[in-house]
Formats: sequence, structure tokens, C-alpha cells
Amino acid sequence: MGIFEIKELSFAYKNSDNLILEDININVEKGEFILICGESGCGKTTLLKHFKKELTPFGYRKGEIVDKGNFVGYVMQDIESQIVTDKVWSELAFGLENMGMDKEQIRLRCAEVSNFFGITSWYHKKTYELSGGQKQLLNLASILALKPEIIVLDEPLSQLDYLAGVEFLNALSRINKELGITILISEHNLDGVMEYADRVIAMENGQIIANEKPEKIMPILRERKSSIISAMPTSMRLYNALNGKGDIPINASQGKIWLERNVEKKYKVDIKEKNEKEVIFSCKELYFGYEREKDVVKNLSLEIYKGEIFSILGSNGSGKTTTLKIFAGILKAYSGKMDKGLKMALLPQNPIELFTERTVLLDLKSTGKDFSNVINLLEIENLLDKNPNDLSGGEIQRCAIAKLIITKPDILLLDEPTKCIDSFRKDKLVDILKGLKISTIIVSHDLDFCAKVSDRCGMFFDGQIINCEERHKFFSDNIFYTTNARKIAENVVENAITFDEIINAIGGSEKIEKKSIKKPIPKDLKEEKIEKTKRSKVGVFLSILAIFFLVPLMIYVGMNFFEDRKYFVVSLGIILVTLTPFFILFESKKARSREIAILSVMCAMAVIGRILFAPFPQIKPVSAIVILSGVAFGGEAGFIVGALSAFCSNFYFGQGPWTPWQMFAFGLIGFISGCFSYFFVGKNKLIKKYRISFFGFFIVLFLYGFIMNTQSAFSYISDVNLGVILASCASGFIFDLTHAISTFIFILAMAEPILERVFRIKEKFGLI
Repeated sequence: MGIFEIKELSFAYKNSDNLILEDININVEKGEFILICGESGCGKTTLLKHFKKELTPFGYRKGEIVDKGNFVGYVMQDIESQIVTDKVWSELAFGLENMGMDKEQIRLRCAEVSNFFGITSWYHKKTYELSGGQKQLLNLASILALKPEIIVLDEPLSQLDYLAGVEFLNALSRINKELGITILISEHNLDGVMEYADRVIAMENGQIIANEKPEKIMPILRERKSSIISAMPTSMRLYNALNGKGDIPINASQGKIWLERNVEKKYKVDIKEKNEKEVIFSCKELYFGYEREKDVVKNLSLEIYKGEIFSILGSNGSGKTTTLKIFAGILKAYSGKMDKGLKMALLPQNPIELFTERTVLLDLKSTGKDFSNVINLLEIENLLDKNPNDLSGGEIQRCAIAKLIITKPDILLLDEPTKCIDSFRKDKLVDILKGLKISTIIVSHDLDFCAKVSDRCGMFFDGQIINCEERHKFFSDNIFYTTNARKIAENVVENAITFDEIINAIGGSEKIEKKSIKKPIPKDLKEEKIEKTKRSKVGVFLSILAIFFLVPLMIYVGMNFFEDRKYFVVSLGIILVTLTPFFILFESKKARSREIAILSVMCAMAVIGRILFAPFPQIKPVSAIVILSGVAFGGEAGFIVGALSAFCSNFYFGQGPWTPWQMFAFGLIGFISGCFSYFFVGKNKLIKKYRISFFGFFIVLFLYGFIMNTQSAFSYISDVNLGVILASCASGFIFDLTHAISTFIFILAMAEPILERVFRIKEKFGLI
């Protein structure tokens, strides 16, 4: 019986000219293990996000998604982004606490999951101390604790070493077989994953081209000459390239048996070592540790030759990334010697760290170097006008490598350069790196890539790089840290460590055709309604009624009819009254959590800003942030940010009769800012920061000042009239002027960076 169904789904992102998904039909049965594969950009991640309604992308969509009420857990590409607490036990309990589960139930559930995954030995560790494999297991365990019916995983193995990947897949298999939980997983490297799958869905150019059992997928791909063939497990690729017959081998073990049965003659790959061995970089006896008496790097010595590519392999958390940072000068070894004066260019594990500008093009221009050739080399022409934060994992990786190459370094330091890159582009990257003739040090878990690209390899173990050997000798001597090609062909082709070497020795060919087709968005799809927030007339009317009538009325009633601690009652009333139209505004919106989350962030920024500047009376960024919230999200949202910021920050400054007045004053300037937002933001999101700054100056000086000075008059004088209010305004003018000037300066500084980011997020997710 199907537990999730997608019918004739087509999708395109709002700001894209091309179709991402086309006529997708999937029926997911309970307890299935489904593998989704395809090249980067074929639509895998976009498709997976449709299984989790909170992550459903914003854009043009038609088709039907039949969600039968199953809870879906989602493991993201980026291991770090899913961990939200600082302790392992806290991370396991986090979701359960948010579900309102009682303490004893949480402890029992955490204990069960910890034992299932073997987490008990590091249950009390800090999350930042964990290796990549442990973090990914923790992500999976945290989701399993919530008892999902379906678990969706987007390239979960991309940052795991070989052994950690095997452990993770074994855990997934147990979840699937023992608990009957449905698994949907997308991966680029299918060696080791294919054998677990009940069904394989192959995607090309946004379409499903095959949906079959693993042993039936290759004939379909072969008939289409699909480039996805190059992503299949090595055993299946060999079967295809050698025109194999009989049962298709799915894993390395089956591939080894099949090859030995079908190839009688023995072959040998000749090894050609480089004669030139001029040392360009060396280090000797390096020591480094993040904590005393706990060295990560110990007695490390290494020589790198001119023009060579040297790969460092090893387990997650062993110290490989730390070593690259020492070479780059980001970290400093406390003992040992290292050559200096060389220009190093480091690709970090998270390549977005290299980008600071609004677009990729501006970032490349910031290097001050000519980059025309590199753009073509890495095929990033169509990415230049995009914001780096909006790129896929593979796209940002290519752009980051391009930026490093532009700088023309003496040594390239690449940390996981193939992360999120498909097999087709990996082969291109091999050719690019070899063609550069730049000395390169690579840290990677991708054994097949290292076997292709490297001149030498070394194993990182116990703080050192050991077994530095020519690549063929390195992979031939290893048992586990070797390639699937080596495992399969060791008794047939001597010295062969890559698929290409086996095929070149035996003969045969892998016939594939690269079919990258950009499909324009059909007219009928553009005519489909984009899911977006609608300003209902009822919501707008209630907002105006609440802000200009009900809130002042509540303040008046509170002042005259409530006694002790009346301001708490009035404050709560203001919050409830003003939130009502907000929720009416989103009554037809499915993904409300995104709107609530972004407004919560703006509130938090305002509260923190007000507290941080507490030592400086009247000099606080809170008014500026409230005004920018109104400009970005509209009047209703601006009022809520202002009112809640005043209420929450007063738990630090002190609640009192002034609280409702401050809530009204901050909220009102946020509301009016939203009403005039068209005056502050021109076409193409041109931000007119001087207009906003002057607006902020005057509205704070006169409106906010008038409201709060009126509150002072009512608080200290029994018989209040217009003259008393004006006198109060005159006495507080200097304070109000200081507040207005500081608001002007804060808006001038913050308008562009905040609004540019907010507008990008709004467009990406279709927010308020």
C-alpha cells in the first residue's frame, strides 16, 4: 500500500527560466529502500524537498502530492547545518522536547536510540568534538527518535570517509529492515549504496528515465546511452563496458567473481613515475593541538614536489583538515619547522566561506585578476549573476575552485573538492587539476577520485601522514582504503586501481552521451498560481482596527481601571490583538513556519541590539531594525516586530507602565514603515537607504518621542492636558534627538546589508 505519492509533478523556481522537474510520478510503498541518482542539477534535491512540506521549494508548480499524514524525517547535505545544540544528549532530546514529551519518555527514547546506534560511549560529548561520521549518525539518530514513517536523505555520505560511510549505511539498513521505515536516499557515488536499494530512480534533465530494481537499471541506461552510467557502481560499469552477459553484478564482491569468470587472460598496468622531484614545500616535526596535552598533529613531516598532486586520506576527525589549515597559515603549529613565503590557496570544507559579495561575478572581480579562461574551464558562465548562497553544493564548489585558481597560487590546498559533484564533473576536475601543473594537496574521502588525480597519496593516522607512496602502490597495498576497481580486478589486471585502467587493459568502451537540455518553463505552468501570502481585506482591516483603535483603547483602559501590575495585562492584550490579523493574513498559507522564523530572527536582532547598547541611553539600533522589518515585510509584520521587541527586551530593562506604550510606539513606526515601503525600495530591489534614514530620523523624533513623552506626562501628572504633553515633549527633546540621530546612523549602516539578504530570502522562499 502506498504511503506517499507524487502525480505528474512539474516545477520551476520563480526566478529561473528553466524547468527543474517535469511530469514526475512516484509511488512510495511502506518499508521500501529507494535510491535516487542523477547528475548535479538534474532535480534530485528539489524532488526530495517535496517529500517534506516544511522544505517545499517556492516557485511554479503543478501536479499532485498525496501526503497520507506520514511524519517525514529529513537528513540534509550539510552535516553541520542540522545540529542545533552543543551536547549529544541534548541534540537527541531536542526534537522530543519540542513535541512536548515528558522527561521520562524523553530519557527512555534517547536511551533506546543511543543503544541502537552505539552512541552511548559519546553520549555526553560536545557536538563540535565529534567526527563527521559521528555527526551524521547523530543526525540520523535524532530523526529516528521522533519515530518517522519515512526518512529522506540528501547525499548523506558526501563528507564521510569509507569506513564511516559503511557504518552509516549499515545503520540505515537496520532501520529499514528491522523497523520497516521507508528510506529515500540520493547519492552521487553509488558504490556500496546500490546493494541496499529495493528500487532505483534515475533522473536526467528533471525527468525520471528509469524506475526499476537495481539489476534492471543498467539495460535501460545502456539503451539511452545515458551519462548516468558513469555514476553506477564500478561492477555494473565493467559489465556494461565489456558487453557482459548473465546476471549483472551489483557490488564489488559480485563484480570480482563475474570478472574472473569472464576474463581468462591476465593483464598488467605499467606504472610510470615522474622523474622530476624538485621539492617546493616541506615541513618537519609539526605539532599542534586545540587543547593542552591533546595533540591533533604530532611529529608530522612531509615533502611536496613541484607540480605534483598529493592526496591525504584517512578517517573523519583524524586531523587532515587541521593540517591543511596549518599549511595555509590559518593555524600555527607550536612546534616544528615549515617552509614559508609560498602563496597558498585553501578550499575549505564549506566553500561558501570564500564568498563575500552579492554575486559570483562580483566576487571573482574582487580578486583583481583576469578570470575569463577559468570561467570556461569550470563551466560557471550561467552562475555568474547568482548569489553564492543560492547555488547548489556542486555549483558553489566549482565557483570556489575557480576563485582559487584565479589567484595563481604556488600551492592549491583542496579540502573535499568533489563534495556534491557528480561523476561526470569529477572526471573534468581531474583533467583540470592535472592540466594546471600547480602543486596541489588534496584532503578527500573520495578514493576513486584520488586514485585518478593523484601522483602520490598518504594516510593520515595518529597525527602523522604515513605510507607516502606512488598512487598505484598506495592503493594496491591497502585492504580497506582502496578503490572498488582494485578490489574487483586485483586477480585479473595487475596494478589497476581505476575503472579506466581496467578497460584500457582488457578492451571495451563505456558508450555514453552527455545530454544537458535546458527546458523552458511551459506557459501553462507559469499560469499556475504560485503559493504565496495573500493580503486578505479582512486581515488588513483588522490590522488597522487593532493598531489605531484597539491598542490605544487597551492602554487607556489599563491606565484607568487596572490596579497593581496592570501593564502585564495590557501588554498581553496588545500582543494577542495584533497577532490575530497576522495569523488571518497567513490562514491560507501552508508553510507558515518560514514567515514566523524570519520575523522571530528580526525580533531577536532588535532585542539583542537594544540590550547590547544598554550602557548608551537613547543610542540603540532597535528602532532601525523595526523600521527595516516594516520596509521588508510590510506593515503588519513591522508592527509585530516592534511590539514584541519592546515587550521581550523589557524583561531585561524592567517591565512597567511604560511597556504597553513602548510596544505601541515601536509597533506603530514599524507599521508606518511598511505602508511606505514602495517609497524606500525602487525597481530591481534598489534600496534607497538615505530616504529610509531620514524617514527613520523624523518618525523617531516626532512620533515615537510624542508617544513616550505623553506616557511620561500621564505617569507623573494627575491632571494632563495638551499643554502638559507639549511641555513633556520639550523637556525630552534632547533625548529624542539623540535617539533619532542614532537611528539615522544605524539605518544608514544596516539598510543595504540587511535588506539585500532579506529580499533574497523572500524571493527564494516566497515569504511575506
